[in-house]
Amino acid sequence: MGVLLFSCLASANAQRMPQDNWYYGTKFGSAGSGDGQFNGAWGVAVGTNDYLFVADTGNHRIQVFTRDGTFVRKWGGGGSGNGQFSSPRAIAIGTNQLVYVADLSNNRIQVFDQQGVYLRQWACPTPVGVAINRQNGLVHVADNANRQVKVFADDGAGTLVREWGETGSMPGKFEDIRGVAVGLGGRVYVADSRALQVFDKEGRYIQEILPPGYFAGSTGFYCVSTTEDGLVLASQDYDSQRNNPVMLSTVYAFYVLDQDLSILMMIERTSINAVAGAPGGTLYLAHYEHAIHPLRRTFRSLQDTVIPLPSILSVSQRPGTTFVDIDYEIADADTPNLAVGVLAFSGGINSLNSLLRLETFVEGTATNLGASVTANEPHRLTWNAAADWSVDYGEAKIRILATDSPDLLDHLFIHMPSDGTNSALSIARDPVTQYDMLHCWFWLVATNDTGVSLSSGSLYGVGGAHDGQLLASGTTTTPEGRAFLFERMGLREATSAELTRMRHGTSGVVNQWDPRNTVGPGIHPRKINEWGFDTGDWGSDGWWIVKP
Repeated sequence: MGVLLFSCLASANAQRMPQDNWYYGTKFGSAGSGDGQFNGAWGVAVGTNDYLFVADTGNHRIQVFTRDGTFVRKWGGGGSGNGQFSSPRAIAIGTNQLVYVADLSNNRIQVFDQQGVYLRQWACPTPVGVAINRQNGLVHVADNANRQVKVFADDGAGTLVREWGETGSMPGKFEDIRGVAVGLGGRVYVADSRALQVFDKEGRYIQEILPPGYFAGSTGFYCVSTTEDGLVLASQDYDSQRNNPVMLSTVYAFYVLDQDLSILMMIERTSINAVAGAPGGTLYLAHYEHAIHPLRRTFRSLQDTVIPLPSILSVSQRPGTTFVDIDYEIADADTPNLAVGVLAFSGGINSLNSLLRLETFVEGTATNLGASVTANEPHRLTWNAAADWSVDYGEAKIRILATDSPDLLDHLFIHMPSDGTNSALSIARDPVTQYDMLHCWFWLVATNDTGVSLSSGSLYGVGGAHDGQLLASGTTTTPEGRAFLFERMGLREATSAELTRMRHGTSGVVNQWDPRNTVGPGIHPRKINEWGFDTGDWGSDGWWIVKP
């Protein structure tokens, strides 16, 4: 048997199963040329000591801030000399902690230390994006003039290692290249006016996604970035329709995706020029409105903003064996020991149909799974793939899952007192979705839960009231499966009368406001009432839970 693992993803849905939730922090910046002001913030990166580096394009300079938005320093100014800029368009921090700036109109990449001391430069036509491969330090540049991705070694001369791309509207070609990012395994993500495309580290095309709502005349994706734990961040462009309010909701939005471009979260009507991820999960969004807006990753309850962030360091098959070494680490600033599980997905598809249960570990590495695994240090799993996977040759995506809570899901519960007719009610603000439940099943399988049995892409109950019942299949949870999960959490599904009562609040009508905190997958428009309750009609896409 031979097994090829082509992709390794540290799950973005790996905390309380799942925890892909964010809320806006306090933004900083305004239009202008003073310290802390911007004339178009078109690039942002996170450096050492968590400092933020911002390419202030129209002011031809770089500004540096603490993560709370306090101005630290600046450098640059208009011109073509060393350390000067003409429309710096993008910025990246290298593995050597140096600062790489795409100096757009000067057709070059400039390199600085984090104090702003000029070090070197090399020529590159119209660089609109720059990104660093975290494994080898190679510098990737989006060359808009030639519709290419160029890869350089920072060897002092900026030696060209490889390049790919040409003008065209077919996969692997570019119409109007806007940005570039490098993710896990060296995958290269390119934002283009037509699509967001993915390539391997050698430049071979893998896949693409068109922006939702794509139509003739839409201008596609504008920026792209990645995080250390495998998220892909992208904004849908809005330039061609910026002055047309009728089209705004259609042509611009911000997306969080997994490395295979499945959408985890979408924020509509959000015009983002650039985005960067920081340790701990916070995203920093450079807005068209001349401001930096933190988007903090948090539990849905909003009580804890420090969540476990798994990262797979490497996956490799030992030559001549069926042993696969999986090296991983989980960052968590406030919890020293975590519960950890592992899964594989054949073909890289996130579905129970392709899920592989990893059970056979050798060389004592099974101790690096379970209820008490140390955070913030590397661990190894050595999987005997032949024992768990009866194929001669296959492709699989490895996913590490981790949690610092015994709960499958956490929720922000709203407590409505008795009104004399109806009893007091504790109900979750937001619904549970098929997306939520799918990742609950992933966690139960990853931790070898004895209450479920996986067979041919379907999960069945084992023992108790749900013995033998079909709980989930593929990506869909059955009504019996919902009941199973809610009972496991000590909750029950809300009745239609309870939902009507919560939507009407205390006024008897459905008042609606935009929420102060945006959490959850974000695919549906969010409106809340005076109780903070999500009043949206989720139809068959969401179910509310209550405390009995």
